[in-house]
Amino acid sequence: MAILVTGVNGMIGYPLALELTKEGRQVVGVDIKIPDDAKQKSVEFLEADITRVDLVNDIIASRNIDCIVHAGGISGPMLHKHDPYKVFDINTTGTLNVIEAARKHGTKRLVFLSTFVAYGEQKDTSPVDEARKQTGDNFYAASKIASENILRSYRANCELETISLRLGAVYGPRRTTDCLLHKMIKHSINRIVLDLPYGKDWARPYVFINDVVEAVRLAVDAPNSMLNCDSYNISGGIWPTIDEIRGIIADVSGFRSITLQNGRTPNDYLIGPLSIEAASRDLRYVPSYDLKRGIKVYYGWLQKHQF
Repeated sequence: MAILVTGVNGMIGYPLALELTKEGRQVVGVDIKIPDDAKQKSVEFLEADITRVDLVNDIIASRNIDCIVHAGGISGPMLHKHDPYKVFDINTTGTLNVIEAARKHGTKRLVFLSTFVAYGEQKDTSPVDEARKQTGDNFYAASKIASENILRSYRANCELETISLRLGAVYGPRRTTDCLLHKMIKHSINRIVLDLPYGKDWARPYVFINDVVEAVRLAVDAPNSMLNCDSYNISGGIWPTIDEIRGIIADVSGFRSITLQNGRTPNDYLIGPLSIEAASRDLRYVPSYDLKRGIKVYYGWLQKHQF
């Protein structure tokens, strides 16, 4: 099976591509910038922009691609939030370019990486399943909702299998953007006191990167007859408060440097735990990393790389 991974230089795309090659698959990785150590790997890395429909068509047409994992795009609501055109051009038009090329050239399946952010602000913290209405109204959430709708229409009207994975808050190696977890670990590594006037009672549906990679691998291989949904929540099966995370970081680092107050974390939604019942049933997805194990690995990686 030949698999195309877009966004192959990203946090998810890179380890996913390497994992797929371990199983003897032919993997083609596309991104606007290829990884620095690309020549040392067994992936065929190509530098290309998914907003260039001609390039996307040429790549898919010339390599007999069976499955596409579309991980490329702007990866969070805080990135380019003042440039909505760029967000929609990359995330939504880019998705349309990829799926239309897949249709034209006979690709069988497309797995799309969506986000829990698309659910938007909730009234309470009850578990969220895939039937919950998506009300996310920032540009990032809207671009992902639009992309899911594009996939749904292609699934209904073309001979193309599509699966959207609504990922929780992904953390782990290669996550270098300044999210709260990254910030807390970085301060602990550098033995710097961090006083946050929020977050103590705030919780998020975290998922470790290795569990995401495994979920995508399962989505690539799942028989179509087993898929009862077009979208699946993927989380670590956890919903920890920032206070719980603080305690684990302190245990791992041996340095208690973080103080918290109650209150919402900035630029965040109220949302409960993501139900992964459907992914467990249809994809046989079972997360392997509890929070302590995941933070310990992430802490070690950040300590080594000093991002």
